[in-house]
Formats: sequence, C-alpha cells, structure tokens
Amino acid sequence: MLSQQDAAPLIAKHNGEEAIKTVYEFKIAVDGIEEEYFLLGYEQSNGHPAFIVVEEIFASAAEEDMLELKSFRLMKANDLARN
Repeated sequence: MLSQQDAAPLIAKHNGEEAIKTVYEFKIAVDGIEEEYFLLGYEQSNGHPAFIVVEEIFASAAEEDMLELKSFRLMKANDLARN
C-alpha cells in the first residue's frame, strides 16, 4: 500500500464520484518483463469493494516520457449482476 503522500497525486487524478480509500502498487513479472499497476480501492454504493486499475506506459525504462495511461474498473463478477 502506498503512503498518503505517494498516493495523493494518483487519488487527485482519478478520484471522481468514488471516494478512493486506498492505493496499492501491484507488480507482475512474466518472462523477465515487469508490468506495474496501481490499484485504487473504493467502496461501491452497495458496500462491496472495487478497484480502479491504472497502468502507466512509458517510452523507456527511465520512466520519463509517458506514452499512454490506461485505466479500468475491477470488481467481482457477481457484483456486476447487482449494479
């Protein structure tokens, strides 16, 4: 979980109608390629937890020039039927 100081810019950028409560950094390494995601946790109107997943894509490993910013919502499948 990111500290409040590190999480603040991500929350400010992606906080909408959801009240972001937590921010996690999530890394996956497959075949030597590491992918990094940020999981922004919030509570749905039905009380169930969900995440906004953010992926930052950079031009190089130096992570200076951002090429793309992708985001999507992550929730349990049975919660989709209720919304």
